[in-house]
Amino acid sequence: MASEASSSAEPISVSIVVPTRNRASLLARALASLKAITIPRGLTCEIVVVDNASSDATAEEVLKASAGSPAPIRYVCEKRTGVAQARNTGVSAAQGTWIAFFDDDETAAPDWLEYLLLAAEVTGASCVGGAYRLDLSQDELSRLSPTCRAILGEKQTSGGLCRCTRRNRPGTGNALVSRDVFLRVGGFDEMLARGGSDWDFFARAERLGYQAWYTPDAIIYHHVPSHRMTQEYLLWASLRHGASLAFLDLRERGTWGVAVLAIFRAVQAIGINLPIFVLHAALAQSPALLGRKCLLWRAIGYSRQTLRILAPRMLPQAAFFESIEFHRELEAVATRVLPGGRAQE
Repeated sequence: MASEASSSAEPISVSIVVPTRNRASLLARALASLKAITIPRGLTCEIVVVDNASSDATAEEVLKASAGSPAPIRYVCEKRTGVAQARNTGVSAAQGTWIAFFDDDETAAPDWLEYLLLAAEVTGASCVGGAYRLDLSQDELSRLSPTCRAILGEKQTSGGLCRCTRRNRPGTGNALVSRDVFLRVGGFDEMLARGGSDWDFFARAERLGYQAWYTPDAIIYHHVPSHRMTQEYLLWASLRHGASLAFLDLRERGTWGVAVLAIFRAVQAIGINLPIFVLHAALAQSPALLGRKCLLWRAIGYSRQTLRILAPRMLPQAAFFESIEFHRELEAVATRVLPGGRAQE
């Protein structure tokens, strides 16, 4: 296993950064898929695994994966917990002209990297995002509404090469970024502990003139653990996402901008999503019913974060925001802190 310094004499073209924490078995699958990707002729590649204070066999899995790997696999430790911290450490350690981001709960299509690089070449873009598919059977997918599939990580897998908008900025589970972008934009914001540091990074890049592009051909498959196929998880994630969106909107639009958006979302929830939810309930359309319920919960999360922004002392809501911290995911499902029931029921 390569250490902090790469053993390759050639300049590195692409560094694939993989942050991980206590998911050794999933990491083994992820690295096996990365070892099988096609590296375009004339380019060199390295894989940088950032161990974010794991207590399991992560280091051993990286050592195993490094044996016989076409691209050198480097192991880097980051003891400060947080995915933004891990990605920043990965960027600092990476030696490539391009930096590709990949997560430990994903597997890559063999031509994943080729298509990201091709999109960058064709468009001249410094930031490129790709498609996310859920690693689920067709039967499991059929039980989930489009809204629930998006919550679980699915991202547009059809259409053609196109510019990203505010609604579909790249995510760091599948993205390619020129090193030059980091020199101007800076790293991922480590204060965004509840998520959204990738969305925030690409928003800052956009404000500095970097236009991101999207290619549906660069495909990764996202592993979905069984507990995330429950209504408890999907509603909890919707609350968390709504709260995160409000905080990110605060950065882009200011306090009153968030307040206006909160009113708009509340009107949309009450005037559109609630009546459709009632209709689906009357017709017993379970997948669509849960999808609408998730949209309502997202609006609640957005509203509660907005109230906290407008009146932090009067409405701190400490218990609520503690309940939607990332580390509370399993607890939220196990204790049924949200209304119960399975997504596919």
